[in-house]
Amino acid sequence: YSQARLNQIAIDVSTKPGAVSITTKVPPQPKWAFSDHSGTVDCIIVVPATASISASDLNAGEVLLDSMHGREVHARLGDGRIFARNCFTNLDLTVNRGTLTLAYDWWQQEKFAAQVNVGQGNAWLSLPSDARFHLLARAPHGKIANDFNNLSVSANSSGSEMKIDQTVNGGGAATINVRVDKGNIKIAEANP
Repeated sequence: YSQARLNQIAIDVSTKPGAVSITTKVPPQPKWAFSDHSGTVDCIIVVPATASISASDLNAGEVLLDSMHGREVHARLGDGRIFARNCFTNLDLTVNRGTLTLAYDWWQQEKFAAQVNVGQGNAWLSLPSDARFHLLARAPHGKIANDFNNLSVSANSSGSEMKIDQTVNGGGAATINVRVDKGNIKIAEANP
């Protein structure tokens, strides 16, 4: 962006009890001229690890969630990447088109559910080898690779949808449910 266009970018922040709204307004591109299509607006929002996030909606970009331990986190992204790391909370993460990564560097025996949905793209999970959880994974138009493969990946009666329903290391109180409509799922065992 030129300095003149940068000066036209507006960021509106509004707050009310229990909610924050951040809206970025970018000036429209000139219709009949060559113009610079680069540039992003980065917002870094820091909340306590014990906070609950009832809704985080972003049209395009990246969402990073790190070490969340509150009651729940809901994040929706149109196009881009969601990266959730060491979040021992109820997660509801959705990416319409892009990549979603769910990673744990260590494991805590806590009760939580991680619901991961990708419309078109890929989902990557990285879990420690001692993790105990119930794993559900479904890829109607893709493949699933699973390092915790004490059970084989099965195709349903239609022959194309890949799915997994297994308890890992005897199960536990956590459930991880991953669905990728068009794309692949990789479940990696860290520190095998």
